[in-house]
Order: sequence, then C-alpha cells, then structure tokens
Amino acid sequence: MEPKELQFFGRVTAGVTHEMKNVLAIIKETAGLLEDLLAVNREVEFAQRDRFNRGLASVMGQVRRGVELSDRLNRFAHTPDESRARVDLHQALEDAVFLARRFARLKRIELNVGSSGDRPRLCVSPFRLQSAVFAAMECCWTRLPPGTEVAVDVVGNDSEAIVRVHATGGADDRVGLTCEMTGAADWEELVLLAGSIGATVEPASSCFGVEIALVNA
Repeated sequence: MEPKELQFFGRVTAGVTHEMKNVLAIIKETAGLLEDLLAVNREVEFAQRDRFNRGLASVMGQVRRGVELSDRLNRFAHTPDESRARVDLHQALEDAVFLARRFARLKRIELNVGSSGDRPRLCVSPFRLQSAVFAAMECCWTRLPPGTEVAVDVVGNDSEAIVRVHATGGADDRVGLTCEMTGAADWEELVLLAGSIGATVEPASSCFGVEIALVNA
C-alpha cells in the first residue's frame, strides 16, 4: 500500500473513532443520569432495582472499555501521518499489545507489557514500527503452546533501544522453537519490516523470543 493510501485509510479510521467516542459519551451520560435518578429515589422500592443497578454498572464498564479501544485505535490510525516522528517506544508497545490481544487470545496466549522502567523516544516510522512489533509478537505466539505468557518491553535510551518480545514460560524447547522460527517465511518478513526502519532482528539469547534493535537516526 502506498503512503498516500495509508494516510487516507488512517484519516477515515481516525474520523470514525472520533464518532464512536461521541456515541459512547452519550451512552455514558444517559447511564449516569439513570444512576442519579435511582440514587435520588432510593426510598422508592421496586422489584428490579438490584438488576437495574447491575445493568447500569455493566454499561458503564463497557463504555470505559469502548473509550480505551477508540483511543488506542485512534492513535494507531494516526501512525501513517508522518514517515518519521519521535516515538515514545513504551507507549507504542502498550498500544501494539492492546490491539493485538484478541489475536493472541485466539491462540490462548496471554500478551502483556513488561515494565523495564525505560521510556526511550526515538525517531522512526510510527506505522512501520507497529508493523514490526506486531510481526515479532506473531512470530512468537504462533509457535508457543496454549497458556503461555508473552511479555513485550523495551530497554534503552534516546539514542538506542531494544524491543524485546519473549515467552515467560511454557517454551522448554527454546533451541528447537528458535530454529523453527528463524527458518520460516514470517521471520523473513519480520527482518524486512525491521530493516525498513533501520533496525536489526535477532532471536532472544536467554529465552524463546525476538529482539529488535533500534538506533536513533
């Protein structure tokens, strides 16, 4: 897909997420009004009050989930806006993991963001970075047994950083899995994606996983 086509796709998606947030805001306000009416008329008894309260609590919970989905998708939709930008890598990984969790769940893999404490900011293509991180996660979860946890984190500084995608358990045959991964077509695709942002890719050294090394150009 050409850059202009990606930007068009991103603009339309970003516009739709704004409309989704408006819809969610109206639902939230309406549910809040109903909660207030129930609170004001607390002394009035009716048989379904508890069910009504539970239903409203469920609606509010789903609204919060919908807002987060919209926010994350909106940021992703804006990634093609600039060919290069200074990116907060930790924030980018949080967004990538959040948006990829459904795909991981289909493989019964638990996907989480690690907490190295580092928050490097590097100049890179935001869209291609997200594509490379997703490809790295997919390289791992397609080869791991159900029930495995995959952690994604970043270590480094504003000059260079390493994005790490690795299994935290359930990958006893690390050598065999690594050999299978590095000889596969999806690994070659990951190498190409990483190369498009000036990064290099290596298998993780101490566990099954992938490391993407980035430098600030």
